[in-house]
Amino acid sequence: MKKLVFIIALMFTSVLTIQAQITSQDLGTAKERAEKQTDLMKEKLELTKEQEGKVYQINLETAEKLDKVMQLSSRMEKINAFRVAQLEKNEALEEILTKEQYKKYKDLQDEMRKKAKENWKTKKG
Repeated sequence: MKKLVFIIALMFTSVLTIQAQITSQDLGTAKERAEKQTDLMKEKLELTKEQEGKVYQINLETAEKLDKVMQLSSRMEKINAFRVAQLEKNEALEEILTKEQYKKYKDLQDEMRKKAKENWKTKKG
């Protein structure tokens, strides 16, 4: 009986470890995430070539910061650091984008936030 409980616990732990690895691999490297974000923003916001380079740099810096944030142990530290990184990114983008582009960007953020909430409720429910 003890062996059975041990085997089940070991299998459960293995599944969680593999799931965590797959999730982190799905996100890609900071560079890959920055490229994907920049491509999406280029399409949705109609960025100029000059804007595209600057936006990519901001996205890369933010992705690298967020990689470090994920290493923090406290959930509250992660949440606060994420918010700070997002605010810094928004401030930097506001300087680069036109008013119309920045409004579109904020609208896209709101839309993505709503979708994330819906997905979270679906998974939780």
